[in-house]
Amino acid sequence: MKNPIETAVLTHLAGWNANSPDYGDRDKWLTAWHPDCVFQDPVGGKEKHGKRAREDTWDKGFQPGHSWNCELVFMSVNVDQVAVHLINHGNIDGNTFDLESIEIYWIGDCGRIVRCHTYFNPTEDMNLDPYWTV
Repeated sequence: MKNPIETAVLTHLAGWNANSPDYGDRDKWLTAWHPDCVFQDPVGGKEKHGKRAREDTWDKGFQPGHSWNCELVFMSVNVDQVAVHLINHGNIDGNTFDLESIEIYWIGDCGRIVRCHTYFNPTEDMNLDPYWTV
């Protein structure tokens, strides 16, 4: 059995990457997150909290014309935190790209993600939703 801290992040990625008609499995993805989670996505942007943060992250990520798949490159689990290096393979309105990110997750005693910090540098030609801007 995997470490429950690692399992929370793998559940998040499996839900996000699921092959369903809407590109992901929202219900599975939500099980990885504590209801009162905090997002700094990206760090330097507006801090997002709780149920609204989870719903907005999903809805903005999978709005019409947008699709994402996260490839795990590296993961390191230390105490209650997980650092990952991801390659985010995306398509926004027909424009495909690969965006590397470093993401840090804090896992609560409940086995769910309670905090997330992401670091990434989009290129100027990437039309990311303003939700993911600094």
